[in-house]
Amino acid sequence: MSIQLVGYNVVIAARQFNPSIFNLLWLVRNELIREDDLVPGSIFTEPLIQINTRQFALVVVPDQLQFAPLNQDPLAEGELIQQLIIAKVGRIVSRLPHTPYTAIGFNFVWHMVPDDVSVRQLTRELFFKNDSVFFRQFDTDDAKFGGYASKGILGCRLRLDIKPAIVSEQGTDVIQFAFNYDKPLIAEVDAVAAVEEMLGHWDEAKTTALRIVESI
Repeated sequence: MSIQLVGYNVVIAARQFNPSIFNLLWLVRNELIREDDLVPGSIFTEPLIQINTRQFALVVVPDQLQFAPLNQDPLAEGELIQQLIIAKVGRIVSRLPHTPYTAIGFNFVWHMVPDDVSVRQLTRELFFKNDSVFFRQFDTDDAKFGGYASKGILGCRLRLDIKPAIVSEQGTDVIQFAFNYDKPLIAEVDAVAAVEEMLGHWDEAKTTALRIVESI
């Protein structure tokens, strides 16, 4: 059974970001990037900022900031990715303390390819219920199944969506595990401190997600 982490990012929501603040001069002055860090594809407009570097991609729109570390082998780097997130996202938040932050989230997407059984067979084994009136409507040879689960963990809400998917480039059947860790910030007295604390749980959140996937 092969497992691959295909996507991951940090998302911070706010009632109002001002994307135009994130201009090249501000980014350099706040030691988030150097002028020569930018790679092709970066965009600087009033409603949208997209920063592309060899280390990370940063997108800012009025209601959301997305930070995606870039690495060829994210599993091998361990805490190095967490350090990058703290250094960049933590610095952004601390430099904009009056922004009305509303939530912070981590997202991890894993793809699993079973070895000895098909995706159809494995998802049936995991999620199909013989005694369910609902599932009887999908009791066919070509049926595939998925599931949803959530729980409190690391001071936030973990939501997991599992479903069959097809990797379009190869046409490969996979089981997709989409993890979302969501922490509301509206009730926090010090939202900046709450964000910084949550960023320190990145590696633990990733390890927890991987353990859940591997439990299959």
